[in-house]
Amino acid sequence: MSTKKLNFWEFFGSEQSFDLKGGGASFLSAEPQVHRLIKEQLKRQSGQVSIIFGQEITHAWIEGKFQSLSFFGESESYLVLFAERIPKKIEDSILELFPISSGQLSLIFSKDCGLRKKLVKQNELVHYDFPAPPFWKFEEVLAFFVKKRGVQISSQAKHEFLLRVDQSIDEIVDKLNLLALNVDGNSCIELELVQELLTDGNLDIFELARLIGNKRYSQFFTLLDRKELSFDQLREAFSFLE
Repeated sequence: MSTKKLNFWEFFGSEQSFDLKGGGASFLSAEPQVHRLIKEQLKRQSGQVSIIFGQEITHAWIEGKFQSLSFFGESESYLVLFAERIPKKIEDSILELFPISSGQLSLIFSKDCGLRKKLVKQNELVHYDFPAPPFWKFEEVLAFFVKKRGVQISSQAKHEFLLRVDQSIDEIVDKLNLLALNVDGNSCIELELVQELLTDGNLDIFELARLIGNKRYSQFFTLLDRKELSFDQLREAFSFLE
């Protein structure tokens, strides 16, 4: 079948469905919030979905769930989290399962690995890749979670939110939930609430670009020092400024 590389906020925001024709699907994403969205979508499509972690899968589990007929003939759906942790001695048994005629087995990989590559090459499933969003897409990511959370946020509050919150999906969701708990009913999240509840911890890369463009190097390095950035944040900043 195919591998689809998609923006998660666009895919889930448009209420699309997964193609599960091969008896499941495989997913690649390092984001826990995306794992949660995948699980919710699979439940909408397949009803009850049981969770198992990759390291828990054994030959006996595979045989009991998929290779032996249930006494009542029931077909069940399973979702494997951290599928890259499936023991190597189990990999061939996983590959031999597909296509599955009764029941479903989907796998979420938080990083690419040998098993995922083999599944893609086997071509029995549709594979979905949801890469982390680049920093310039975080306004769209925020809009997605605002809609999903069922809250409203003013344009000024949205701008300030993005300035104050680290460029992390978990951080966006956590801080948005905090703000939502502090508004009544259908009230809108306003600028004042964002300023009150959220500290300024984010990196404004466009501000860095402006300082470099104006040769204000002292302020540039002062801003970098004040933010106490991780190595990955620094690397993204300097790659953008190149």
